[in-house]
Amino acid sequence: MNITEHEMRGLLAGKCLPADILVGESLAAYLVRKFGALQQKLDAAEKKVEKFAVQCAAAKIAAAYAKEGRHDYSLNTPDIDTYLNSVRADAIVEAASRIAAQVWEEDEGAGMVAAVNALAIIEKEIRAGEAK
Repeated sequence: MNITEHEMRGLLAGKCLPADILVGESLAAYLVRKFGALQQKLDAAEKKVEKFAVQCAAAKIAAAYAKEGRHDYSLNTPDIDTYLNSVRADAIVEAASRIAAQVWEEDEGAGMVAAVNALAIIEKEIRAGEAK
């Protein structure tokens, strides 16, 4: 909704209509629909910012503990656990793709297919939060 002040005055005075107004839709209903869509976009952006802030905080805490040489820390929040599970699962997918890309002899092929399938199962469990 990119509109100038002049266009808005004409719209409110009833002298013009927006190009994307629906047939039979009142101006009030149009504005409610447009502002509702903008509110949804704003809410989605706020969620992304919040998730990013959690990820940054987790990274800073982990870096501080790593600098101290400690590996006994736990960041027990659902958002951080979900993010870390996503990173772990991405690592499993990367490992599976590297294994699958290798050229194997015919007698080793069945074992490598089984290994890739096992990694796919582990990746799904990690994404679901079942594996540790």
